[in-house]
This record gives sequence, structure tokens and C-alpha cells, in this order.
Amino acid sequence: MNTRFQVIVTLIFSFFIVVGVIIFSTSRGSSTRPENNITVWGILPESSFSTLLRDYPIGKDKEFIITYVQKRAATFDQEFIGALAENKGPDIIFLPHDSMWKHQNKIFPISYQTFSERKFKDTFVEEGELYLTSGGILGLPILVDPLVMYWNRDMFSNASISKAPEYWDEFFDLAQKLTKKDQSFNITESGVSLGEFRNVNNAKEILSALIMQAGSSITARTDNAVTVVLNERMGQAVIPAEAAVNFYTEFSNPIKLFYSWNRSLPRSDNFFTGGDLGIYFGFASEFSQIKEKNPNINFDVAPFPQSRESKTKITYGSMQALSVVKNSKNIVAAIQVALALTDRERSAAVSTLAKLPPVRRDLLSQTPSDAYNILFWEGALRSRAWIDPDSTATENIMLNMIESITAGRLRTSQAISRAHAEI
Repeated sequence: MNTRFQVIVTLIFSFFIVVGVIIFSTSRGSSTRPENNITVWGILPESSFSTLLRDYPIGKDKEFIITYVQKRAATFDQEFIGALAENKGPDIIFLPHDSMWKHQNKIFPISYQTFSERKFKDTFVEEGELYLTSGGILGLPILVDPLVMYWNRDMFSNASISKAPEYWDEFFDLAQKLTKKDQSFNITESGVSLGEFRNVNNAKEILSALIMQAGSSITARTDNAVTVVLNERMGQAVIPAEAAVNFYTEFSNPIKLFYSWNRSLPRSDNFFTGGDLGIYFGFASEFSQIKEKNPNINFDVAPFPQSRESKTKITYGSMQALSVVKNSKNIVAAIQVALALTDRERSAAVSTLAKLPPVRRDLLSQTPSDAYNILFWEGALRSRAWIDPDSTATENIMLNMIESITAGRLRTSQAISRAHAEI
């Protein structure tokens, strides 16, 4: 009996030893573990992201398998929420600053023990601080696209204007000189596309920049809550938003000498590439698009104009950050990948691939040789934005605010008060 029992025990142990060897050899033969598989959703072209990973592979001690999926901004929210509902969401997303508040409950905050607040502020441009919360970091900045001023050199030369304006108070005289009207008082060439909303590309962003330059914002963070400050005086004699909106809408008033824009004109970006608009406010990313639409247009780039009264130079910046998704099964690996993708070396590569200025201060301290990049670099440092609870809804609110003023339905103060309440 003892001999038989010993044989059985020996056979059982032998079986487990064989199984263990098979498992061990299989795991040794596998190049990665499942927890090192990371899926990233972003707006960069797949070819650009593939180039980035090819030239700067992530992981020396262990290999990561990174699957990148390019997404369209217009459908991102719907796809992201749908994927999470089916438990098929990505591990990392490119999170726009104006979607950060809406999706914050889906994001895993990176702790300040992993990446300190002091290091964050020393590393990234100031706009990136929108992603900082008391509970951690909701995203590591990877892209910034500042608003700049494009100007038609031929129109300026024909009007004997030697350079682009630096300050907003120059626009009254400039718009008068550049704008041309026919016998029926119809605008045939415009000096600047300000005053309306529907046919002014980037109208929301232009208004946001004007309000921030005036010394306020649309919203502000208080602890972990967001409050609306659009209608607040902010310690000034005039409500900053009211001063900004009054200036903006002046250019659509037909009784003014500097009247230069109305709702019947083409979209401002098309009017500019058609050669009939003197000044167009667009993002740095639009530079290539303008050249492609009309290779013959003689245009240049200048910094976004400023207020003479403001002590701080500000433009609006559209920012993207890498955020770790809370539902990820690979949180630790996802954080490692996000940190790697935003380090100095890879941030420089992303900037080159995206044709946008870098988000890191150490890279922005280096002056680029390209005549246009110098201005885009400058814009990145000046970029600011605000916490947007719902980018589509707030755009409609601002559209209604402007149109209620230009149509004469409401005074500026009334329109701003209504927009404040709606936001």
C-alpha cells in the first residue's frame, strides 16, 4: 500500500512540475505581459504616432505594446462614452482642455507623489494648469495650438500700412483704411472679421481671449467646483466681459466709420484665403491650410493683438493632454506610457510631427530658426483658456449673446447677464 501511495504522489508531483515548466517557458517566451498592452486614442494621424514610436520606442527594461487609434474630434465624445459602456475603452486619451471638466469623472488622476505640482508647473506652459486638481493631475499636456493673427500683405501695402497692428486700439483706423464698399454700401473687402459670430471662424476663442485680456474669464475654479464669472466686475470699474464684448461688436455696426463685417459675408477663413480680408484670427495649425487653399496669397503671421492696459500678454490656446482612463485595466503601465510620451525627447518629436509649438518650457526656451515658429513659440507661452463645462453648449450661448446685441434685441449688459445665467 505504501509503495502504491508513493507512486501516486510521485506522479502527481511530476504532473505539476511539467505544467509549471510549460507555464514558465511560455511566459519567458512571451515578449510582453497583458498588463503592458496599452491602447491610446488621439487626434494625431496614425502615421505620425507610428513614426514617434519607431524613432523613440518606450521601455528599456520592459517592452510595451501600444495600440494607437486615430479619432475625429467631432465624434470623439460619443465614441468614448460608448466604448466605456461596453468596457472596451482605451487606456489613454488625448483630452482637450474644453472637454476636461465634462470627462473628469472618467479620468484617473495622476498623484502628486508620482509627478509633483511643482514639477508640473516648471515643466509645462501655464495653460496646462487647467488639468491640476486637489486630487491630482487629470492630464499631462502634449499639444498646444495658440491663436495668432494672419494678415494680407498686399491689402496692407495697397492701403500704405507698413506693419501689422500690435494693439486693439489700432484696429479702428486700420479697419477704416482696409475696408472697401460698393455704391450700395456692401462690403467688398474687409479690414477685419470682428462683430458677428456665425461667419467668424474661431469667434468663441477670439471673444475668450478678449475677455481674459480685459482681466476676467468665463469660468473659474474654486476648490473642485467651477463657478461662472462672466458677469463679475473683478474689482474693476467696468465689467471686463462687457468692455470686451462692446469692442468686439463695434465692427458690425453700420453707422460706424470702421464698420467692416456683417452676417451676410462669407466665412472669415474663406474670405481671407480668397484675398478679400485684411486680418484673420486663426490657430497656428491653420498656417498650412491657408497655404494649401491659396498658394498665391501673400500673407504673413503676427502675434495675437493685446490691450495696452493689460500687464499680461494673453492669447487663447487650444490644448490637448494625455489622460489615463479610470476604467483601464493597466493603470500603472498607462501612467508610465503617458509620462514617457510627454518627456523632453518625445515632446519635441510630437511638436515637429504636429507642426505645433511644444508644451514644455525647456523646449520653448530654445529659439527656433523658422520665421513663423518664433511667433508660434511665443503664442504657446502666452496661451490661456478656461474650464468649459460643455464646449458645444457654451458656443451656442456665446453665439446668442453676440447676435442678441448686433440685432438690437438686448443691450450688452443684458446679453452678458443672460449668458452668465445660461452657462
